[in-house]
Amino acid sequence: MKVKFETVAAVIAVVFVMAYLGWVAIPGLNIGPTAGSVTPVDVKQVVNKPLKFTVMDQFGGAPIDSDAAGLTIYDSSLASIESLNTDANGQATTSGSYASGTALYALFTHDSSRQWFPVSVPKMSAADANSLTTTSILLKTYVYTAPTMSVRTAANATGIPDGGEYNQTIGGASPVFTVTWFQPTDSMGYISSFDPIYSIQNQAVLVMKLSNTNYETIGISGFDGQKASGAANYFYKVLDDQSLTKWKVGDTYKYSGTGSYSFACSLSGYTGDAADMNFYIYYNADPAWFITHGNWGPNALSVIAGAPFTINMED
Repeated sequence: MKVKFETVAAVIAVVFVMAYLGWVAIPGLNIGPTAGSVTPVDVKQVVNKPLKFTVMDQFGGAPIDSDAAGLTIYDSSLASIESLNTDANGQATTSGSYASGTALYALFTHDSSRQWFPVSVPKMSAADANSLTTTSILLKTYVYTAPTMSVRTAANATGIPDGGEYNQTIGGASPVFTVTWFQPTDSMGYISSFDPIYSIQNQAVLVMKLSNTNYETIGISGFDGQKASGAANYFYKVLDDQSLTKWKVGDTYKYSGTGSYSFACSLSGYTGDAADMNFYIYYNADPAWFITHGNWGPNALSVIAGAPFTINMED
């Protein structure tokens, strides 16, 4: 029986591949990878060292000196175990040592900023484990500056001033209000986080409060939710962090630091001139906490200068 050349060639090719991979040995033939040509795998090692935290401004790129005990470390049971102050390089080192895999929480506060970080102590390369005395952990946060606010309708296209009025005789009984906010400073913004102490979301929330005479006759639609509390109705909208953050990379704004939200209003049943719309933006706020407790959170911060921004409703 004649064996085809193609068959012989295929068998030889398979044998050479197997020899290259080291699956078979052919005396006198060494075609596999040579010793030293394979990159060794750097297996990460479990270490138990002090933690060296570096806190950086996510949007400005600079280290943040907390000027006080601004970095608090909690263990997995949420017990406070260390209170640290970051230096001019944004760095602080724990007094205790923590093994790789240890679950911690870090809370960084600076001026009016506040952010939580879940932390899992990392392993180290063999080289770092032998040469470094601390385990490095990087935290990226934000620097706070208050945003500004404006409110307008179709009848008040240039905006209603704070303390001004909306007159339904002029503007109509079914206005749509547009609230606009603006971060005035480059490299400033906001980052939401989860607060494990109170099990709440630290979010940015737009709040509109209706109060004073005949407020209950004004209809509102378009918000995420609402709650009647005391002699007022509250309406809320969770805001995107990016809309409150002005971040410039090179000559381009990655986040413009501005946003707006519109809601519909019905004044057909309203009479008088004593009802007010009060507008706020809160940081570190959670609507679920408001629904249950009647406030926006244990660390909620009203951030609009001179808040509330008030509009008087005229019939």
